[in-house]
Amino acid sequence: MEQPTYVRRLLNQKVLLIIGFVVAVVAGLLAGFTIVDGEVQPRAARVYTASSTILLSSPQPDYFQVEIPETTQALPQPVEGEVQQELIVNPATPINLSDSAIILAYMASSDLIADAVAAEIGGFADGESVVAVQRTTPPTGTERFPGRLSLPIIEIAGTANSAERAELIAATATAAFAAYVEQQQTEWGVAEDIRLVLDQLNAPVADSGEGSNPVIPVIVVAFGVFLLFIALALIIEAIRDRRRVRRSAPDQQDDSDSTDSTTDPSTVPWESADVPEHDRVPVGAGPRRRSARRAVASEADAAGAAELVSSAEDATSTRS
Repeated sequence: MEQPTYVRRLLNQKVLLIIGFVVAVVAGLLAGFTIVDGEVQPRAARVYTASSTILLSSPQPDYFQVEIPETTQALPQPVEGEVQQELIVNPATPINLSDSAIILAYMASSDLIADAVAAEIGGFADGESVVAVQRTTPPTGTERFPGRLSLPIIEIAGTANSAERAELIAATATAAFAAYVEQQQTEWGVAEDIRLVLDQLNAPVADSGEGSNPVIPVIVVAFGVFLLFIALALIIEAIRDRRRVRRSAPDQQDDSDSTDSTTDPSTVPWESADVPEHDRVPVGAGPRRRSARRAVASEADAAGAAELVSSAEDATSTRS
């Protein structure tokens, strides 16, 4: 099986391809990793998230007891001569904090809290933000894939390009939201025994960070650089092939011209030449021999013509 042209050209440039492979690997590693403080770290940007979990409760939460005790209220005794009046007592109606959690989560991630955090930490950089959500999964779950629970728990998170910065944003946002709730309760005159209490269950701790795979830029850059070397090898071999063709073309033309000039009908064999018998010249005979042969043939023709003339004269004399 004949070898394809491009394979032949690539094999002729083995040294260039080896150099290209080494350069491609080095370029890919430089594109994917860098050295920071003596450590090799990926260049791909990573986003870290740190969150604090806040439990919404009351000054006297009931989740540490098994039942709510009953309350009694003494009715005032009627004065003599007055009709006894009925006293209607409206029982207290507890608010379902699970329903309020989603509203409080929106408030915790509002521009008001974000501006307070930015003023505290010196502004947000690119990729930094404050996020708050209602917890719908157990403690080991993640809100990236929400569950079906409705809990009186919100999660205030901070995102940044470094773990320390994410933890600082989350802690500052939690403190700012707690101060905002306290301020609103004071302005509205909410009694101390029915105020909303924010219990911080855990301090913000940043995760390992999420980002693109650092191997992807290595593969893309290395493959692209190696393709450039392959294209360069093919171009070089194509130019060389054209030069070879140009150099061989004049030589072939000279050979054809010399062949045509040396070709002579006298060198054609008798069997293949369409010439009379007396004009046939053996192979290898030169022009002189052919001229002599033609001269002999001409003399023979002249002698034959003379004999015919003499025969005609004799016939005429006889008749007379």
